[in-house]
Amino acid sequence: MRLREELARQAEQQRLARLLNLSEAELDFLLRLDAQSLRQLRQQTETMLHDSDRELLQALASTAQRLPVSLIALLAEKSLGALLCARIAALLPNSTASAVARRLPSPLLAEVCVLLDPRRLRELAPGIPAAQILAVSLALAQRREYATMALFVDMLDVSILAGVIPQLSDDAALIRIAAYVEDRQRLNALIALLPAPRRAGIIEAALADNGALWPAALSLIGELDARWQREFGELALRREPAQLLEMIRISDEAGLLAQLIGIGTAAEDEAALRGLQQALAQLEPLVFKRLLGATQNQAPPAP
Repeated sequence: MRLREELARQAEQQRLARLLNLSEAELDFLLRLDAQSLRQLRQQTETMLHDSDRELLQALASTAQRLPVSLIALLAEKSLGALLCARIAALLPNSTASAVARRLPSPLLAEVCVLLDPRRLRELAPGIPAAQILAVSLALAQRREYATMALFVDMLDVSILAGVIPQLSDDAALIRIAAYVEDRQRLNALIALLPAPRRAGIIEAALADNGALWPAALSLIGELDARWQREFGELALRREPAQLLEMIRISDEAGLLAQLIGIGTAAEDEAALRGLQQALAQLEPLVFKRLLGATQNQAPPAP
């Protein structure tokens, strides 16, 4: 989908910017590339930086393996910094790297996670205790590192995430994290971890600030199981006709009328459907025509 590709490009741009110690804006010219090309560029850059300092990094990694884990962690915290830690971690055995990670302060470990290649993070994250994962996740949320948090969602057991997701009190942040998650099926299990008021809060957060997050939320809802499409659809449609008109306008501008029709089709609540009917009666003719076109192209929701 177009939104997923755009988010994947943004995630790779963020990782490359961190790697090069640049602002994301300085790499905006790269957004003309697709996500796969950006991923290859980032990986090649990592290889180039690693090769340029290969002897030094290998010497540091070799020395680290002969030191007590507690001393390695102390040196990492006091002397090495996050970038060098991330590059050395790529050369350490998983057991050593995980043992060191368990002794790092959460803010530093969060910064290291941002700088690690996602493939390496996937190898190391299972060796980090659940309590530390929670602390690191909260530190990442404070830094607004949503793409890295999405990697945790993709790779960690749902039982661990069950202790993390409810602690993230910012509903807008949950939308931003979910937008970067690659395994969309995992979102169904994560939504089940949230109480009903939090699920309602997600819709409120999506429609706040003139619906800034509504396109992302609507796109995500369209990929959920029918149960959640119905619930989120009804939550969104229980609004005044003027608010529904605004929702339709935003969806139209984002090219997501088909997704909007999808959640409307999934809804069963009569009050929500009556409100939608009233809003449709007030639509501008051209918007109504595009909505009809989207309706004709809409496939039935997945069971």
